[in-house]
Amino acid sequence: MLGQVWWQWADFEWAHGSREDALALYRWTACLLATDEQAARAYMTACRVLGREAEGLAFLREREHEWGGRSSAPLITLYQQLDLIERAEEAEALLQAGLARRPDDAALKLFAAEQRLRRQQLDAAQALVEAAVQPAHPAEVRILRALLDGARRELDAALRWADEACALQPFGLALHRLRLRLLSRRDGQGAALAALREVAGRHPAHYGLQRLLFDWVPDRPEDVNAVLERLREHHPDDAWTRRELAVQASRQGRHDEAVATAEAACALTPERADAQGVLAYVLHRRDGYDAALPALWRAMALDADYDFSMRLLVNAAPDPTKARDAVDRAAAELDRQVVLGDGWLCFQQVAGRGWRPTAVARRLMRALRRQPDTWHLWVALARQWIESGRAPRARRLLVEAARRFTALPRVQHELAEALRQIGDRAGARAACEAVLAESPGWNAAVRLQVDLLTESQPDYDAAERVVTRALHHAHDDDDLIALLAWLHERRQRPDDALREARRSLLLNPRPDLGLGMVRRVCEAGERLHDFDAMVDEVERSRPGDASAWLVRASQGRDDLEALAAAERAVALAPMLEAAWIARFERLAQLSRHDEIETLLKALPWPGVAPVALRAWEARCAWRRGDRAGAVARLRALIAEVPDDEALWRDLADWEDARDENAAYLEAAQRLRALLPHRGMPHAYVGHALFKLGRHAEAVTELRRALELEGRYLFAARVLCEAAERVGDTDSVEWAVRSQWAAEPTTDLARRAVIAASRAGRRDLAFEWLERLVDLPGYDLVQSRLACEAIDAAGWGQGLAAWQLARIERGEGAPGLAYHWLIAQARRRGELITAFTAARLLRRAQGQLLLRALLRWLVDTERDFWLRWLVRRHGDRLRADMASWGETSYALVSRGLFRDTVDWMRDWRDRAQPPLYALTNLCIALARRGHWDELGEVVAHALPRDPYQEDMRLWELALLAAHSRAEQLEHRLARRHEWSPSGWMTPALAMIEAYATLMRTGGREGSVAALRRAVIGDGPGASIWRRLRHPARWVHTAPAQRWRWFVPQ
Repeated sequence: MLGQVWWQWADFEWAHGSREDALALYRWTACLLATDEQAARAYMTACRVLGREAEGLAFLREREHEWGGRSSAPLITLYQQLDLIERAEEAEALLQAGLARRPDDAALKLFAAEQRLRRQQLDAAQALVEAAVQPAHPAEVRILRALLDGARRELDAALRWADEACALQPFGLALHRLRLRLLSRRDGQGAALAALREVAGRHPAHYGLQRLLFDWVPDRPEDVNAVLERLREHHPDDAWTRRELAVQASRQGRHDEAVATAEAACALTPERADAQGVLAYVLHRRDGYDAALPALWRAMALDADYDFSMRLLVNAAPDPTKARDAVDRAAAELDRQVVLGDGWLCFQQVAGRGWRPTAVARRLMRALRRQPDTWHLWVALARQWIESGRAPRARRLLVEAARRFTALPRVQHELAEALRQIGDRAGARAACEAVLAESPGWNAAVRLQVDLLTESQPDYDAAERVVTRALHHAHDDDDLIALLAWLHERRQRPDDALREARRSLLLNPRPDLGLGMVRRVCEAGERLHDFDAMVDEVERSRPGDASAWLVRASQGRDDLEALAAAERAVALAPMLEAAWIARFERLAQLSRHDEIETLLKALPWPGVAPVALRAWEARCAWRRGDRAGAVARLRALIAEVPDDEALWRDLADWEDARDENAAYLEAAQRLRALLPHRGMPHAYVGHALFKLGRHAEAVTELRRALELEGRYLFAARVLCEAAERVGDTDSVEWAVRSQWAAEPTTDLARRAVIAASRAGRRDLAFEWLERLVDLPGYDLVQSRLACEAIDAAGWGQGLAAWQLARIERGEGAPGLAYHWLIAQARRRGELITAFTAARLLRRAQGQLLLRALLRWLVDTERDFWLRWLVRRHGDRLRADMASWGETSYALVSRGLFRDTVDWMRDWRDRAQPPLYALTNLCIALARRGHWDELGEVVAHALPRDPYQEDMRLWELALLAAHSRAEQLEHRLARRHEWSPSGWMTPALAMIEAYATLMRTGGREGSVAALRRAVIGDGPGASIWRRLRHPARWVHTAPAQRWRWFVPQ
């Protein structure tokens, strides 16, 4: 008892700022309560906060030496504290020494096994569990065995262990939760719920089991009511049950019963604010705002920190006068009561409905002067100032708060968020570092710091260190593991990215968390088979988990398979919104909008379905092409749910697409009001203003968007365009620099060159031109346009000298050499330019001039010179894979098909020849009639990129030529996935008509349809020459062949 008194004294001194005095009291507490591990941890935590880790660790070591012979608990505490401060090797050595010293300590072995399991060291954990014999608690052993088998995805074995553990401890709720998770993974939520119903049915009076069942039953009146009635039968005086019965009765339209039940709950617990809050809720739903006011006032009077009553009191007010009265009442109660502080945070969020921003800030300032030790007030006032446009003042306040509340990571986190919002990223990073020093595994802080480190000036090394350190403390945080995978992708480590993404998905198969990144990595590496394998593995690991099926439903490459997966997810979890959305997305991809509308009429929700699903009625109209009707439906839904961000964003997007720019601006402004601290709404407002010709205003909004979200390429591009219109060169420069380190693109650099050229800033223009041409990849257009801007500024002579030096060194983008050739031809004529370039080739290094000449000769239609270049410099062109591919493009563009086939004769000998070059080869082979070799090229290319549309078209042509009707129909069923280029569309239409002819034998007008679809030139003509004979003499029935010879 004495130790508890000292503990309370220590907490009091700590809370009131006397940290050194509190530290001494915590030590006295730990000595008086020598076998209380929590007291020892409290002392060590205080030492760590005050920077006296060595002192705390020395105490824990002495304590472990003194008491470690009797129990392993002191050793476990010391291990945990060493692990917390990231002294992993020392902690591991301590644990190994303890295991050696206490070979019969089953509890220590089970603890060690749990640590191994957290780190996915499954074999080591298994060995420790096997060695943990009596007197280990049998249920604990079985729990660990279940977790081990679950980690290995051996769900049958894991469930057997969980069943045995539940039999040993039939009322252990944690054990039942583990069993339910495993059952859900294997058999689905329905099977898990059935098992829980059976257990709860055997023990109808067990309160914990019935509450667990309540958490699991679907939100349907019959299911919810049955559980609540059972609870009321066996626990008639339980206030929570009465409150929940009242809420459910109100939701189900039984308002008189709801009010009577809520009044009974208030009589049971008259001192509880939540009881009055429930009474206010049901009265408001039955009789309106005025009837609910007395209960709301009583709730506020009981606890001003109870945010539900404050929000209902203020937000439900039907007019400005009552809203002002509600805010007055809330402020008076906050002033009257001694509150923890959450009420002030809520007050700041809702008070704007009744008071002016300045009045809210004054009241918060007055409260802060009275209660300077309440950190919530510092944060609330800072938020208010930020929202009122007084960011510098908010910054100063939060800096002072961070100094005062050094042991509260929440305050440091608020400071970091605020500094980010006002554009002080360096300060935000420093504040976030302080947060992570105290809470290195806090997910929100880790994500914020990674965002700050990777936005405008990416430091991926530092970001990776932050995540790696966090995962030391949160080994199984699937979100942070996916974040680490993303960092590996950004650092061009595809294998590491896939490994970590797989680990994240197997822990928690959230399709929005990393799977898109996995697909990008696999597509970039031409290894989509790895993506398919990962999707299959996730499904196998959790066959009963709807989330696992959602992985294929949302990211699967085959629409029909993905639709089947979405339907399976809906069957497993009928009220999972994400499953329905995935199902609707796939049906929309297949243009099956009627099915979506039918499903919308029979959704399983007992009342009103979620707004995200009801919005699909408008989306179906939009996708059908009824844009005006879609917007009308969406506006009707917004009138019903006016604060839904997704609906406003859809409306803004749609009004933008319809070029209804005034309506676009209105929707964007409403979205900005809902999300004032996000960059996206400001970018929408800026874009709408730009489209309306209000360029100066657009610049202000777009700059704000980039201040809030540094990595925002769309906002940067629109800002550049708006700033160019008003001659604001500085804003163009600022926008480009804000994106350059994270997303350097030729388009941004070209904009910077043009802006600097128009402003007469020669050095800056050449600086950005250098950056542009040094970017990796093939660029012809942007670098050429940048050179033209410099030439137009009157700096052509200096530009030519700069270009020539670059050409001789072979450095830069082909566009700069292409512009040099054009400029030379304009001044000296094409013939002299060609001879000059030929001489220059003798001393020019690299491939730059060769690649530019290829394109220039194509554009000037100089086939003789093009052939000469390929013959004369063929060895140099073949030595570089990119130049080899570009030569194929040049030859096929000029219709030199024989030369193309000859040039690419070595394609089989090259490792991963570029797919675009193989596409050029296919065109040439088709024109030359070499269909066998064309089939060989397609068979090589499609496994590398199954979505390469040129190759998919040639595959269709080959299937048609070989009369493989079933395979052809299957491929054509995925026609909706394509975004064909101009020449492909008629070719696809012709092949579709050919497939119809094969299916009908020339009947039902299919001959006439195919004759109308025939193409007379280009690659499509080559396909028709191959298909013409079988179309007439193989697939057209004899009785229908005459249709080929009558005039159209």
